[in-house]
Amino acid sequence: MSASFIPKSVDNVHATLLQKIKIPKGKSNKYNITSCAIFSNGKVIFADCDNNMRLVILNTDGSFNYEFPFSKLRPYSVACIDDMTIAFSVWNSSEIYLYDIKSKIMKNSIKTNNICFGVAHRDGILYYCSKDSVAQIKDGISSTIVNLGYALRGWRNIASFGEFIYLTNNTNNSVLCFNVQGRKLWEYKDDEIIRSPSGIAVDKYGIVYVALKEKQCIVALSPDGKQVMDFLSCKECIENPLKLVYDNKRDLLLVASYDGNCAVFEIRQT
Repeated sequence: MSASFIPKSVDNVHATLLQKIKIPKGKSNKYNITSCAIFSNGKVIFADCDNNMRLVILNTDGSFNYEFPFSKLRPYSVACIDDMTIAFSVWNSSEIYLYDIKSKIMKNSIKTNNICFGVAHRDGILYYCSKDSVAQIKDGISSTIVNLGYALRGWRNIASFGEFIYLTNNTNNSVLCFNVQGRKLWEYKDDEIIRSPSGIAVDKYGIVYVALKEKQCIVALSPDGKQVMDFLSCKECIENPLKLVYDNKRDLLLVASYDGNCAVFEIRQT
């Protein structure tokens, strides 16, 4: 960790529910929410992958803003580049697409090193995970950061914070942390605690939040990966928590389920 970074204990993290939101239905009554991201202006975008094949934007108060339907693409994971541009991966595709939400024009597509799943953006760099690696896209060029040495199964999600990249691994029920040079800093693995991890988010103190759909809860991991605590249960949150995104500007944690239910929490550190 950098000298200016002061990690806090997971014991000092508290959440207050601000609102619950239901994403408006698309052409199908069935949802398939596989990702969410927050713009710097506070608006939220969701990827609705299979049945509706769309991206949905909600305003800061949770009201509907706009929908971007696609005829062939199934958006899987989405990241905000700025308030006008998003990047998203597509199910079973080896490309990441850049889309201008103001002009509603596909700006570009970038070839990835394998079928791409989770994507994240920070400081002009896109990070993504494929079946067996973690990679980055900088200045339009894709390069591998980490070769995992095995193929991931199920949900593959990624988050970035400062000089660190975080990955959920369904293959062995673990959460991993790498630096941007590809060195593994830690791995948390406990089958009794971390089971079928899916969504992952990191706050400005380096605390890692992981959604566990099978256990119906969200856990918090300390920045060094040594401490873990049950953070939110489905009774406090929503059923089937699947995707997470953290707004470091406003200290908000957004929790989204596969079926379109969402909850927004204010996070406090004491």
